[in-house]
Amino acid sequence: MTPIVMQDPEDSQSGRAPPWIPKGLKKTPSNASTSGLSIKSHDSVRATGTIPFGSLKLHHVESESSPLRLSEIEQDEGPPPLESLPETENDNGDANGSTSHRMSKRLSWKGGLSHGMGGGDVVLMLDLPEIFIVGVDAFSFTAKHFAGMKHLPPGPHLIWVAHPSGISTRCGVWIESSGDDQVHVLQWDKFNEMLSEASRSEARIQANEIGVIHARLPPYSDPSAVNGAKGHLLPSTAEKNLHIWRQLTSHIYKPVLDRITGQKGGDWFVHTADRVKGSSMMAAEIELDKRISNPFLQARELTFSFSQLERTYSVTHTGSERTNEATDATHYILSALDNTDLGIDEGAIIGEFQFAYLAGAHLGNDACIQQWWHVLLKIFLRAYALPDRKPELAAALLRTLAAQINYGCDWLETPLLDDGDACSRSMRLALTTYKKRLEEVFVSAEKSATPQQLDAVTAFSKVEAAVSPAPLGWDLRGDNVVKKGLTMTEDGDWLELEMSELQDEDETGEYAPEIVDIDEEGRQKDLVSWRD
Repeated sequence: MTPIVMQDPEDSQSGRAPPWIPKGLKKTPSNASTSGLSIKSHDSVRATGTIPFGSLKLHHVESESSPLRLSEIEQDEGPPPLESLPETENDNGDANGSTSHRMSKRLSWKGGLSHGMGGGDVVLMLDLPEIFIVGVDAFSFTAKHFAGMKHLPPGPHLIWVAHPSGISTRCGVWIESSGDDQVHVLQWDKFNEMLSEASRSEARIQANEIGVIHARLPPYSDPSAVNGAKGHLLPSTAEKNLHIWRQLTSHIYKPVLDRITGQKGGDWFVHTADRVKGSSMMAAEIELDKRISNPFLQARELTFSFSQLERTYSVTHTGSERTNEATDATHYILSALDNTDLGIDEGAIIGEFQFAYLAGAHLGNDACIQQWWHVLLKIFLRAYALPDRKPELAAALLRTLAAQINYGCDWLETPLLDDGDACSRSMRLALTTYKKRLEEVFVSAEKSATPQQLDAVTAFSKVEAAVSPAPLGWDLRGDNVVKKGLTMTEDGDWLELEMSELQDEDETGEYAPEIVDIDEEGRQKDLVSWRD
């Protein structure tokens, strides 16, 4: 009942046994244990139901006169912990008879599998089509007979697959590599065309046989080297992949993935068709929803802390206090951190921002792209007081944004930022305003900044350095923004146009209007009155 499809033992032309090459992993056939040979041998039976062979032991025999009472069955607290497979010796005296059996480890009731080959976590993919597009973090390729990979470094990893036609949806899974030689077994569901977690018994069988295929699995450093073929990545490129990926996922960890996806388990599955809770559907999402008839995909929602339908100010506040909250989202962010019902911290805010970007960029999820733009333009780049009040959070967000901009320009074929797009133009103006507000607080006012606040200013300089070169070529100096000019129409007439995007900035800094208190008669207080 081996999980590997192998070549013929003899080469018909040369007569020599060819090197073993895996042809992808297949799910174990359900009738394999009923063959004539397997009936007489326990070696082919790796599990009985969900219990591994050898873990069921008879401790006490109940006589017919003393049957087990129903109350005793109802008081049972569940099955005992599973034990490791019993070691047996073959004719040569080797324990368990093979290397794969010796390397088999343990399985807990939570589904955690491990191996003894060393080198880090292993990912196995069952029943993947023969030719498929596979994405592993910052690298994607067209694979043939892809069965998985080994040597996953510790940290979060996004693995996704798609049909090579390029017009289908993408299925992905977030895996948190522990670095403790864990085994992650994924199953391709050809009926629903989506990735899922393999059954417990199937995962155990594949993990027990991992010693047979471990040497032939491609490494994480170059997962395109399938079946011993030469890969597409150079060692230097592989190091750059891992470096930029760690910057993009620095705050994505288990609590963040649990909260966003609502999936409590070892791996977290995501899809192009996933929706964002509390957001209006875009035209592209409505069209995609019509084409997908799978009820499992239509029902899945992603939950983020900052809803697109919420106000950034409190309706209970009035006057200048509400105005400040409406024009500066710092209070909105601090209120979310103080809200015990949300139960989030600064790391969770950054992790959600990173999740939305990667799900939008790699899976083509329009809902996550919309969420990323909302958080960026309506919240982060409008939280002008955040570098002063929460400098560590502001610095981490700005460093994440700089990494995302560099990643989109240098690594993605279709970056999210396009100078001709309306959101990109809004982002350029938002960054220009943000830069001016930073200068007013820490430069013009000559305020003595703490090291944490200076770190936030330095982090923004990284954002400015990311958007300055081509293909964006943005100049964030506000004095270089043309506010009035002439333009020619199609008829040859000249019109004078005036841009009002930065009109509010004309009343900031030293030109900001003075806020005064007025008495009941509408007169300014604290002034000298010449009347009695």
